[in-house]
Amino acid sequence: MNNYGLDLKVPSFQSTGYIWFKWNQGEQDYFQQRDLKVWKVIAPINLLSIPNGAGTVFQPIGEDKPVLMADGTYYQLVAYKGEFYIDRGDFSRHPFPEVSLPMILEADDINLDIRAFRMQPDLQGSGVGEFISTNSSWLATGWTMAEYRHHYATDFGFDSSASDYSQLIFDVNYRTSAWTSFWRLLAPLLIVMAMVVASTKLESSLWEVRLTLPVTVLLTLVFLQQSSNAKLPDLPYLTFIDEVFVVAYLLTLGSFGLMLWGCRRYFKAMQIESEAERKEALRRLDLSDDAWPSAVILVGMVAVAACWFIR
Repeated sequence: MNNYGLDLKVPSFQSTGYIWFKWNQGEQDYFQQRDLKVWKVIAPINLLSIPNGAGTVFQPIGEDKPVLMADGTYYQLVAYKGEFYIDRGDFSRHPFPEVSLPMILEADDINLDIRAFRMQPDLQGSGVGEFISTNSSWLATGWTMAEYRHHYATDFGFDSSASDYSQLIFDVNYRTSAWTSFWRLLAPLLIVMAMVVASTKLESSLWEVRLTLPVTVLLTLVFLQQSSNAKLPDLPYLTFIDEVFVVAYLLTLGSFGLMLWGCRRYFKAMQIESEAERKEALRRLDLSDDAWPSAVILVGMVAVAACWFIR
């Protein structure tokens, strides 16, 4: 019905909704012999916490006993509410990531391995509710549900082969708004880098300003990068936005080197006694300054495109 409270630092999310179970007489006999209930046997293995005061994540709707259907199967409807762990998160394309919020169900019973117990998804009757897109910064793009084989690399002390269990995963897929991400993160970065592009348009005589400008840009880049990754967990890899900042750092370093070289050339030119030679030296200095903006734009565009496509 609703996914909310997405916290990428953990990463985790909170969710509410309904789940129904249908099973045959054989499973019912197993439950009755052991005084079990289906909504206690099947549990979300990626559950982190449940609301205060609730004894279990699943709460039966109506009576706490299954309904015998006309076709001989048993039926139980439950509601759930809890906080769940996101087991698979790929943020490599941040600030344009896609994330799947899973509900992972599995039998919490050592005897109910995949040979004795299988879960089959009800694809026709399942779906998402109208509030599934209430996350303000995330857009729901669809959902998937399928059965998987969960392999445990242990025999749980039974001196037999490693066990496999039937696992059902219901995923709701989300992505960020590209338009919003651009204006929040990339637009400020582009504005800051525009200062690097335009730095050589200052007169060579303003060498103090030309030298301090790349340093100011560098400090601003550090602040922007920290704020862009504030909501992400500590990752063992660089995201797209991290690689873009690396490109920005290198271009800023190049700008600082060019400013140092330009200042040195300017003072040497001013020491030339011949006016004609001095003007020629200053003209050549202006040519390098004029070529810098085009070089930054070209190298920056190629590098950013490589960061996006070569992953």
